[in-house]
Amino acid sequence: MQRGFRPRRWLLGIQVEPWDTAAGVLLVEEAGGLVTDMRGGPFALDSREVLASNRLIHRELLHEFAEIEAGRVEGLPETKMPS
Repeated sequence: MQRGFRPRRWLLGIQVEPWDTAAGVLLVEEAGGLVTDMRGGPFALDSREVLASNRLIHRELLHEFAEIEAGRVEGLPETKMPS
């Protein structure tokens, strides 16, 4: 992962299948990144949610998604994260 590069891209409300994430999880982890569920728990192949990032901003992203889920971010369309 490029040092200093901070992309923030997410898709909410789509269904994630194991074949959609398996290769990506491997690539991110081999590059030194971190892959968890959307609440910071361990990622599992049968999980319906995934958050992948570099280790430097992972906690910040978890916080941002928690704020979005709680409805504390203005200007975003109303979206419920999968549970």
